[in-house]
Amino acid sequence: MKSGCAYLMANHRPGKTYLGATSDLPKRAWEHRNGVIEGHSKANGCILLVWYEYFDDLQDARACEYRMKKWHPCVEDKADRRAQSRVAGLVRHAALNRTPAKAA
Repeated sequence: MKSGCAYLMANHRPGKTYLGATSDLPKRAWEHRNGVIEGHSKANGCILLVWYEYFDDLQDARACEYRMKKWHPCVEDKADRRAQSRVAGLVRHAALNRTPAKAA
């Protein structure tokens, strides 16, 4: 059984995000920062690691990734900046282990 991480990269706040899963987070973050792999994260400059969660099983990390992608399908929709800002706020608060403030 191989361990893994679900992770979130961003270009800035609020901005474009990339959600993924990997068995080697330091290597994968380096690949994002250096634009090694073509695709969404390279095209949008998603170079900042803003969140990750470790799992004993890579399949659990992938399941977490898929669940999170279903929660916020509009995160990568350029027209929906408010949703991106809200997701960025939730990620920031989760990273700080705080309860998010109520929306105004």
